[in-house]
Formats: sequence, structure tokens, C-alpha cells
Amino acid sequence: MRGLLQKRDYLLSRGEKLGKSFLIFGSRSSEEGLFHDEISDYSNRGILDVVSHVYSREPGKRKQYVTGKLCSFETKEALQPILSEPKCHVSVPIMRASLLHTATSSSA
Repeated sequence: MRGLLQKRDYLLSRGEKLGKSFLIFGSRSSEEGLFHDEISDYSNRGILDVVSHVYSREPGKRKQYVTGKLCSFETKEALQPILSEPKCHVSVPIMRASLLHTATSSSA
């Protein structure tokens, strides 16, 4: 996941146009803070377009998992335009995150 985000960051720094990106990041709780600063930075700079955090052990909240969020109606609606792009690439890292992104528009 981090490598894909770093590549998008690099491409953007070279002035290349990025396709839309969507990240569902899961961890046990928001207190873990795994990659939160990095993800926030990437989102603020336009490297990530849509970010959703899910937590399986957040105190006082129901358990959420990446796979459940990925299958939700809300996610399906958000992903439909991205997935219909001709140059769409999908990546599902094995860690606790799933990143779906499209290739840069200059890629063949």
C-alpha cells in the first residue's frame, strides 16, 4: 500500500495527471494510529481522493472490516465511476488496507 502511494506521490511531483484513487484502511482502533498521518497527508495533497477508515475493535462502536466496507452499497456507488475507467487498475494489498486506484492518464 505504501509503495503505491509513494509512486503516486512521485508521479504527481513530476506533474503527471493521476487517476482517481480510493482507499479503505482497516485497523483495530483509531488509537493505533497506523499510517494515519501519512494517509491524511496523501489525501490533503490529492494523491488519495477517497479515504475510509474501518476499525474492528473501536470502543463503543460495532466492528467493521475492510471486506465488509468494500461490499457496502456506499462503496459500490463510489467505486462505480472509478472502475468504469478504461485504464483502471485494482490493487488489494494483503495487509490491513485495500487500495483501488487508476493508472495515470499518461500510462498506456
